[in-house]
Amino acid sequence: MNLLPYGLGNPDLAPVHDYKVHRAILPFLNKLTESASRRGFSLRIESAYRPFERQLSIWNRKAKGELPLLSAAGERMEVPEDEEELMYAILTWSALPGASRHHLGTDLDVVDASSCPEGYEVQLTPAECDGMFAPFHKFLDEAFSAGEESFGFDRVFVPGRGKIRP
Repeated sequence: MNLLPYGLGNPDLAPVHDYKVHRAILPFLNKLTESASRRGFSLRIESAYRPFERQLSIWNRKAKGELPLLSAAGERMEVPEDEEELMYAILTWSALPGASRHHLGTDLDVVDASSCPEGYEVQLTPAECDGMFAPFHKFLDEAFSAGEESFGFDRVFVPGRGKIRP
């Protein structure tokens, strides 16, 4: 797969519902979707390809308090006045513009749509992961860690692995 960092080329994107993903991951995404479906889950993409400008907008809106800033526990917090504290607070949940895997079209945030109440806006917080999406996370944990088919993906949001959140 020819992946280039932001600014050095454009990823080969393909539409998937309301999102775009790198064309090379489509067979893997289809396998993951089918496997989830066989187990009673309805895989839904919550986030996929995101250009630099979109990531910059997210970052800036969090810095200005226009988007919620969440603590490591997923609870809403006040915008810190100290710039370094603010930066670390944003980095808890959002990548630095230009450093997001979403820029490549290969990073996906997925949930089980069948677990979402109608009209519910997913936040991808620990409370959701441990609550309504717990069975789906268990499926992913088992598939990815028990030596089963990983569907060509790597789960990066796992406890004890870096400082990124689930």
